[in-house]
Amino acid sequence: MKRMQVRPRLLLIFLAILVSRSAPATAGFETDFSAIDSRLGLALRPLLQEVFEKENPNANDHPATGVQYKAVPTRFAGTDGERDTLVIAKVQTGWAKTDTTVILGFTESDGTDALVFRWAGWNKNFGMEPHLIDIDGDGGMELLLETDDSGNQATRSRVSIWKYAPGGMRLVFREGLEETLGTFPYAYTNRYVLEPNGERPDQQDILLHVDGGGGGYPRIRETVRFVYDAEKGAYHPQTPIPDYRKPFTEQEPR
Repeated sequence: MKRMQVRPRLLLIFLAILVSRSAPATAGFETDFSAIDSRLGLALRPLLQEVFEKENPNANDHPATGVQYKAVPTRFAGTDGERDTLVIAKVQTGWAKTDTTVILGFTESDGTDALVFRWAGWNKNFGMEPHLIDIDGDGGMELLLETDDSGNQATRSRVSIWKYAPGGMRLVFREGLEETLGTFPYAYTNRYVLEPNGERPDQQDILLHVDGGGGGYPRIRETVRFVYDAEKGAYHPQTPIPDYRKPFTEQEPR
């Protein structure tokens, strides 16, 4: 398989090519909840609003005015059923110019669906980019997210991968993609590549290309390979990860 370099904002497009067992969540959004309520055995819209209100500090002053969703059938790795569901929803308010994204994951067992994952983005960008991907070749899906936690004076985005374990989804990988802080001169812009493992081509390694510098801080340009360890259930770096956030942590209150 040809190695491909992936820009963070083009990740969904390239992952669909790079990983043959991936399933992009690109279907259209709906506003009729009757079918999904019947399928999941619950009232989905109130649940989405509950997650939105919990994660959005402005929810009391600016309540939801509209909710639309799309449901992606899948099978998360490690689950018993064959009818798991990823729900991606957009919550509109009269205050924000962009939507809040809410992501829910449900697993099915013996005809009963259980909520195992919940996530909401409510800051400047609100942009979540969910993608289903098979990282270890077992035919089950993991959830990959690019999240943007930017605010008025800072930008910050990260990539994370979540894998199902009994009781819920567990974080198996997370690293920063981009970060700036007002007029602070240091910044980093990382990128990553999914690449088949040399010994197990059905397993996806992650190459993190770290690029940081500015303001008199030493330039950091390194590439770190992360390999998935099935026994430990997490990605592990093969070489030390440079502390590309150190200039920011030195500015943070203690």
